[in-house]
Amino acid sequence: MILAAIALKFLKYWLKVASTRTKNLEKNTADDESIDAFFNAFYDRISGGIWLWATILCAHFLKLPATISEYLYIALRIYLIIGVGLLILKAVAAIVDSLDALSIRYSNPDNLLRFYDRLRHLIPFLKPCLEFVIYVCMATLVIQQVQLIANVATFGPQIIKIIGIIFISRMLFEVVYLLIEEVLFKDQNLTDIQRSRRLTLVPLFRSFLQYLIYFGATVFILNTMSIDPTLILAGAGIVGIIVGLGAQTLINDIVCGFFILFENYYLVGDYIEAGKVEEKVVEGIVEVIELRTTRVRHPNGQLQIIRNGDIDSITNYSKQYIFAVVEVGVPYNSNLAHVYKVIEEVGQQLKADDPDVPEGTQVDGVESLGESNLLLRTSTKVKPEKHLQIQRVLRKIFTNALLREGIVISVRAESAEG
Repeated sequence: MILAAIALKFLKYWLKVASTRTKNLEKNTADDESIDAFFNAFYDRISGGIWLWATILCAHFLKLPATISEYLYIALRIYLIIGVGLLILKAVAAIVDSLDALSIRYSNPDNLLRFYDRLRHLIPFLKPCLEFVIYVCMATLVIQQVQLIANVATFGPQIIKIIGIIFISRMLFEVVYLLIEEVLFKDQNLTDIQRSRRLTLVPLFRSFLQYLIYFGATVFILNTMSIDPTLILAGAGIVGIIVGLGAQTLINDIVCGFFILFENYYLVGDYIEAGKVEEKVVEGIVEVIELRTTRVRHPNGQLQIIRNGDIDSITNYSKQYIFAVVEVGVPYNSNLAHVYKVIEEVGQQLKADDPDVPEGTQVDGVESLGESNLLLRTSTKVKPEKHLQIQRVLRKIFTNALLREGIVISVRAESAEG
């Protein structure tokens, strides 16, 4: 017992020295807590093992019954298994935290570590997977020490394989998805249409890839559990047929989604008016296109989700160009030639000042005869999705320009035309 106490004194001193040197190795204070936890746990496990081993030696010295020594040996083995397992948990936490900090420190655009930041969210998933593996190994080894339940230990390797399959499938999905994004968007000289098309296809690739990898992982897990997946797949196929017969709406949505994508009705980033939901036209910028639904962000901010099968008609304001249409009301006694000239001059000035206006404003003529004024229709060719912004600008400059000429007007904007 005295020798054990002396040994522990030396052990505590040298572990303290080792902890200090480890923390100073990279001078990374972010990992000090996990390093201290590891060395403290290491000391606790070793000290417990030394005292238990000293107890066994004392039992031999006192010539106690052999059964006592046998049980003490079993207890020592179980203690060492649990102690080493818990120690490995601490070591894994310290190693993962250190590698995480080093990867962030040394990552730059010129090496492969530039992708680490986009894969870093896997760290919270990696840690519990490693913990489960270590716990299963500990439980398996402990069970093997007890003869009555030693047969249960055969399930340990299967559980470890299942955990490995789950983590590898998740990591494979993230890596492949990252490579797809890297390949599709590596070229920085993409046109707006090319970028929109790729932003449209990436979520579809992600969904398809996710289903494919997780389906393969399920098959591997069933094989690991010695279950024939063909029987389950056959049953799932029959159930799928039965469900499909009653899911005509779902099938209709998916078919319409395919037509939207392959016939290029609209892309992510396009400004559209589509379908009718409770007699209201859905209007806004397309954020996500899925096989079953489309998500549209209204100019007021609300997110609208519509089923592709509900889309009866589509108005796309993001194809090539669009006209910003503004109607101007002028008194009956106005000189229309002079009004036309003022409006066209304002349009030419706007074309020179705003790159979103490739052509000047044209006066289409008298749209209607009101009770107190004439309603003139003007149209200005603008870039896609810019019609609302240009209409606001036109209302302001038309008002200012005509008032300077002494013409009292009323201005209103109509729906833009593509």
